[in-house]
Amino acid sequence: MTTATDKENRFRRAASSALELVKDGQIVGLGSGSTVAYFVGLLAETIKRKSLEIQVIPSSMQIQIIVERFQIPQASPVSIPEIDVAFDGADQIDESYNMIKGRGGAIFKERVILHAAKTRAIIIGAEKFGKVLDKPVPVEVGVFARTYVELALRKLGGKPTLRLLDKGFPFLSENGAVILDTAFGVILQPKVLRQQISDITGVIEVGLFTDHLDALFIAEADGNVKRTIPVSSG
Repeated sequence: MTTATDKENRFRRAASSALELVKDGQIVGLGSGSTVAYFVGLLAETIKRKSLEIQVIPSSMQIQIIVERFQIPQASPVSIPEIDVAFDGADQIDESYNMIKGRGGAIFKERVILHAAKTRAIIIGAEKFGKVLDKPVPVEVGVFARTYVELALRKLGGKPTLRLLDKGFPFLSENGAVILDTAFGVILQPKVLRQQISDITGVIEVGLFTDHLDALFIAEADGNVKRTIPVSSG
């Protein structure tokens, strides 16, 4: 049985491997979610131990609060074009290195940071890596367009579900938008589907990432870390 401690140790090793990409003087982009939240703590340790001058740009309030707690200097969003390396997690990655992301609700900002970065590194557990993508795709939608986009997604063969908080209120993204977690079954053409969804008026961003990966760090069940340099095909 895998315990919480086992999982934490695996992620610590994977995150530590990813930290090898961090160099003095860099601007570092940070995604969102539990993986990045854990990574920030290790980054803070590394900055202190090596006396590095690093600035970060978080993609969400969740990560910004953790960054502030560790007193890591933040760069202005004006510096986004100067991001040297970005770190993020993923909900699922297929064998062509296409990703489903967005459980943290920062899809738009994550895509901007990953697209701008010179090097993009993703850290995942082995259970999130598979042959194909088949998890629901988070679709960030302007509140005014929700019902229109729901209908359009159904016409594409999707089954959208409005993401809700525990008490039943709509979950709002970093942009104040709603998220439709949309099941499509097995996704054989992620790049095509991403474009089809993006073309729907009212859609802000789509949680299908097809060309945003330079280094992948996989925390294997046996405790080893597998590092690959992917070539995304979409």
